[in-house]
Amino acid sequence: MMIRLGTNKFMQMASVEPRAGMAVWFLVLMMAIVPAVGASSLELLQDTLKSILVSSFALAAAMVYFWLQRKRQAPIHVHALLALPLGLMLYA
Repeated sequence: MMIRLGTNKFMQMASVEPRAGMAVWFLVLMMAIVPAVGASSLELLQDTLKSILVSSFALAAAMVYFWLQRKRQAPIHVHALLALPLGLMLYA
């Protein structure tokens, strides 16, 4: 029995284009910047500022990721566990 590495369906699904890694850099930048940023006035709470930064970086990373995936022929597979945060978001 001979196995070809290039024809394995799971290997093809797991392959990631090098350009898709650009979205990861937004998340890396977020992890470096958010703990270092602080609010200097009492009008803006520390938690509010950090929440704004985290959500902005996460949205930017998602936009970059999906922008780079726009020419992809294969569908994007989503795990079923992502339905829980989506349901909680819709409930809120």
